[in-house]
Amino acid sequence: MDVGFSDRAVQNWAQHLRRYFWTLRDRFPSEVQHDALPQEIFAAMGDDGELDPAKIDCGARVLGIAHHFMQLALGQPSPAVAFPGPSCSSAKTEPDHGQQLSGDTGHPIYSSLPFGDPSSQLRLVELQPGSPDDPITVQLFVADRGCSQYEALSYVWGSREADVCITAGGEPFNVSANLAEALRCLRREQVPRVLWVDATCINQSDDAEKSAQVAMMGDIYRNAADVVIFLGREEDDSDLVMQYLERDVVSTSALAVDSDDDDDGADSAYRDELRRHILGRMQLYGVEPARFLGAVDAFFRRPWWTRVWTVQEFALAPREHLWCCGRRSVSSPQIRREFMHLMRCLADEALPASAPRSAKLVEVPLFRADGQFATLSRIRFRIELMVELRTEEWQRMSLSSALCKFHYRESTDPRDYIYALQEMLGPVAKHLLAPDYSVTADELFVKASSHLLLFDTKGKHMYSMYELLRSPGTPSWALDVTKHLLHAAQECHGVFRDKPRIGHAYGRPAILGRTLRISGIILDSLDAVMSLESAGCDVEKAGLVWRAQALLRHGQPREALSEAAKTCIPETCLLPLKLTASGRRISIPLTCPITPVVSGFSSFFLGGVRAISSALLIPRHQPWNFTCDNWKDAPRRVASETELFRRVNQLLVHPVTDDTETFYGGACFDLDNLRAKILGVKYRRDANEDETAFEEPVTVENKTPPIQEGYVPQYAQITSTLHEAASEAELASLQAYIINMAGLCREYIKGTAEPQSLRDAIPGIWNQQHREDMVSAYREIAESCSCAAEDREKHQRIMKMLIDNTQVDADRLWSRLDQASATYATRLPADNVAAASKLFHEWNRGLSSLFTTRLGFAGFTFQTQAGLGTGNVLALLDGMPGPVVLEEVKVAHETRYRLKALVCVHGIEDVDIDKLVESGICAWRQLDIV
Repeated sequence: MDVGFSDRAVQNWAQHLRRYFWTLRDRFPSEVQHDALPQEIFAAMGDDGELDPAKIDCGARVLGIAHHFMQLALGQPSPAVAFPGPSCSSAKTEPDHGQQLSGDTGHPIYSSLPFGDPSSQLRLVELQPGSPDDPITVQLFVADRGCSQYEALSYVWGSREADVCITAGGEPFNVSANLAEALRCLRREQVPRVLWVDATCINQSDDAEKSAQVAMMGDIYRNAADVVIFLGREEDDSDLVMQYLERDVVSTSALAVDSDDDDDGADSAYRDELRRHILGRMQLYGVEPARFLGAVDAFFRRPWWTRVWTVQEFALAPREHLWCCGRRSVSSPQIRREFMHLMRCLADEALPASAPRSAKLVEVPLFRADGQFATLSRIRFRIELMVELRTEEWQRMSLSSALCKFHYRESTDPRDYIYALQEMLGPVAKHLLAPDYSVTADELFVKASSHLLLFDTKGKHMYSMYELLRSPGTPSWALDVTKHLLHAAQECHGVFRDKPRIGHAYGRPAILGRTLRISGIILDSLDAVMSLESAGCDVEKAGLVWRAQALLRHGQPREALSEAAKTCIPETCLLPLKLTASGRRISIPLTCPITPVVSGFSSFFLGGVRAISSALLIPRHQPWNFTCDNWKDAPRRVASETELFRRVNQLLVHPVTDDTETFYGGACFDLDNLRAKILGVKYRRDANEDETAFEEPVTVENKTPPIQEGYVPQYAQITSTLHEAASEAELASLQAYIINMAGLCREYIKGTAEPQSLRDAIPGIWNQQHREDMVSAYREIAESCSCAAEDREKHQRIMKMLIDNTQVDADRLWSRLDQASATYATRLPADNVAAASKLFHEWNRGLSSLFTTRLGFAGFTFQTQAGLGTGNVLALLDGMPGPVVLEEVKVAHETRYRLKALVCVHGIEDVDIDKLVESGICAWRQLDIV
């Protein structure tokens, strides 16, 4: 049997296996003994004790040795299997599923139609003719593997909640509603149609049969006379799209402008020409542009474009496909010709409102929301991979390449994330990962991860694309290929990956008995950890992020760098984080936009504060050019207090740029500590006294979990301003105002405040007695003014105006407070806070944990259930696309590690690793990861 190797490929793999065998013995010198090696490996060794490439002279030998290396890696027994003779191309390299099936026979149609050999035969379906409304009837028969007189169906199973009963071999047989619709649409009226359909031709209840049949699906689709793609029933105006694709009246060859040209003028010309082209096509059958583009969007969002199995079914077809949607059909050339034009229009319509764009083809409400563009970009990416590339480009892919290209695909069975791509892989990956449904998904992912680390040159890059497997009993280094990281995570890891790979001169990793032994550097240990996954709601998560921001801006390392280390680690990499010399901002994607997170918070908070300030801080209360001798302490104190109140109010509404310890952040997420800091400010009786002498330490229990022991936000802007109060009464008034407003903010985000709360809180913010004192002072000046007659009359007019305005201002205050309360009354209910926080999730999407280290590094991870803890170590591993966090474990008095997460660390790409090693600060060593 041909195992798919060229002579050159055999030579390359022989050298690769030789190098790996050397690495395995070097990494595990005491464990790997010649007399314990499988016979196949021992027989391929030369006199020097190494593998002899000359003895690995055919594809079957390559597969045999690679298989045994995999068995050693997984700690599984390797039974001796004799090497085939010189004609090794005839050796059987696929798993022997046996002649008899021991699994569940399932439905009677399978027990009455058994396979003689499931690895060399297949069942076919003969779809009986009928009119559209007739019941669906099929007959099954067995054919040899080389048969080509059939059409292979590519479709999506869909939900099984509404199964349809058809007749198969005279027996009732349930199929999914989508398959029933496909059979109904593909059925001919006069003659039968022979199809291969996985749901009926494979006994899904028999794992042994399923494994054997899935292993030969490549041949099933390659040998088929045609591959029919069924996209689903006719709905969502799909007939408009199919009609558009069917017609070939307006030639697309006229679109000569290069759409990828960087020149803005050329791009604009291309879009104008594209617009004319699409409008011309739509004019042929009189369709509104908005309706048509909505239909195109729905067409390319159909499940067929997202499923992982459809990739292989499309790629392996030797001829052009027939694409069916309902009862309409088009060919692949028609799809290829129009796809990019339609997706370009859709993407242009979906651009965020802030993005530059050419004139829109038509205003389509469906695409008005920001965020659509990213979704459409992903759809375009995964579809153009299939539609634009030719079949031969999909052959002999590496596992890492396949996972990279199709990581947005979906599957019901997690094992199919590997098995569905198996036929497109190179021969070694195809052999080692042959379908076997008796193997659990976890065991398969461990094997796939072993292959990536041992036999795939870019396999380690997958650690920046997929999460780690978090199942009990599995190695910590195994990947879960069902959980791909977001594009933002891949970009963060890419910063480090794009640098020259560290440690490449120190040898390759090796795996023995599920223990990964790899070179690495222990860089630092974690000092504080915050898990965003522990947040019970969106607001609590926002609070954790806000506290983390404060730490990054104001926190200090627990340990100082040595003088030697300072030459290797730039100061800008460590806490407190600032802009770097080049102007690059903090590379940790932390944002805490409270106003988008909490629905209506902006209107409520700013409306209330501004209502108070506009009513109380009118310039008429501050007649600085007033010259009357009776303008004594009381009125001047009123003006002075008003100015200080204005400054405090300014800090509440508009804090200093880049200061994360904001009032509204503390009010929403750190209320106890904020209250303690405000009340801890004491009036300064003597300006010469030390500032700290009037502050009393206050111990509070923060409800928001701290990110670092001993770190508490200080709110220095607000407290330093309060120290300027001219009297205890003024200080008490300002403290009451700040604490009342903070309490209102907290009640608001918790959903416990009442619409009247803002107005009810005013007596504690600015009491009526204060206003009456001010009016009395104005009257005293007017009545006892002893200035010249002309000046006295002027001063009395000013005082009367101020007195009259106090009531006007009071009325204005209550009116604006009522408006703010009304705004609060129309806020979204508390249970809709999550819906209002989409922007917050978009900015912090996927972020699961943050941490700081003892030396002051700060980082984060997208790995779910990372379980990072204080004392874990920050390390760099040979060839990995980014730093990692390891947990030290003791196994039989030996130190080993568990891989907790691949992490992103601010500024790590600026650290001179080689210089750290040369200076003796760090050292490469072998690390055992279990």
